[in-house]
Amino acid sequence: LAAWMMWVLGNTERVLFFYHALGMLIFTVLALAYALTALRRITFPTRRWAVSLAPLAYAGVAVVLAAFVFFYPVWTAAPLSNADHQMRVWVDTW
Repeated sequence: LAAWMMWVLGNTERVLFFYHALGMLIFTVLALAYALTALRRITFPTRRWAVSLAPLAYAGVAVVLAAFVFFYPVWTAAPLSNADHQMRVWVDTW
């Protein structure tokens, strides 16, 4: 929790770099993996068949992969046009 609090909106007094988040990265990945695994195992029985939430878990994995592809040029400092850069910068202090 202490590592996440550095990234709270309104924290404009400190300079934060991406490597500050590396300590919490493994715990975030584990929490996401456990949550998606638990979501995948949930089924709701109905009269005719059981409805599984596995497609939501797979959609979560797809969202994570899409976010990785979307932000990859920023993380690797690839050359971007000004319009592409502004599309990936969501917070004014970035």
